[in-house]
Amino acid sequence: MCSVGVPAYICLMAPDVTFWGTRGSIPTSGPEFAASGGDTSCVLVGLRDHVVILDAGTGIRRAGESLEDDARDIILVLSHPHWDHIQGFPFFAPLYQKGRRITLVAPNHPHWLDLLVGQIDGIRFPVTKDFLSCTLEFSTDLDDALRPTGISASQINTNHSGDGLGYRLTIGRRSMVYLTDNELLPPSPATTSLAEFAHFCAGADLLIHDAQYVSDDLPDKAGWGHSTARQVIDLALAASVSRVALFHHDPATTDCELAERAASWRTRLEVRGIELVVATDGLSLIL
Repeated sequence: MCSVGVPAYICLMAPDVTFWGTRGSIPTSGPEFAASGGDTSCVLVGLRDHVVILDAGTGIRRAGESLEDDARDIILVLSHPHWDHIQGFPFFAPLYQKGRRITLVAPNHPHWLDLLVGQIDGIRFPVTKDFLSCTLEFSTDLDDALRPTGISASQINTNHSGDGLGYRLTIGRRSMVYLTDNELLPPSPATTSLAEFAHFCAGADLLIHDAQYVSDDLPDKAGWGHSTARQVIDLALAASVSRVALFHHDPATTDCELAERAASWRTRLEVRGIELVVATDGLSLIL
């Protein structure tokens, strides 16, 4: 049975989660990255009548290509406006399709939307906003923007320079958490504590979390706003999630290194019934 107020189709149709961009900081390329991909942050959640996209890194270009013949309304939610999370936006094909409805969401941060759309100015990009054919709407209210989808959502402040937000989306009886650009154990006083993150993630079916570093990267990169794979594993265990996806890979981390990281942690998680996923460009999961 569906929860009260949740459309029946959400309970009958399992949402799909597709990773279109899984790198952090800057895109990368080369044979050593071919299996995992080199596009920056973009995750798509597919529902029957809507598509929810988390972040607009370079991965949103391929996400847009997958939606060119798809009539569903699109809701794009930003975690923060750093380059690697907005730089693909001007190349998002649905922007140039007449009749497409796209809602841009930045909870309580209207200037993020200015930075996102401001790239299409005829200077940093060949055309201006006047060239866009879609119906573009703006929202700073997450609940209001997601209400037509039947998704209930909550947000949490991340530990990242320049401010940032993480999200928990509940779709019927399934839930996923998106926490990118988040330093679980920062050297300075944390905006959000590890205990608060564990509570926020508790029992989630899927946790997507920034795992840009390994322990050897610290302390040189402490305070840069990213977590180590080990810290993410500890969070997954503390929160008793069902599945954890390592995300926002460093641009220098190769396919082999990602595979080695997964192998080193998989057994520890499996003992607790938690599945470990290394997010790669193009990977799709059923939530």
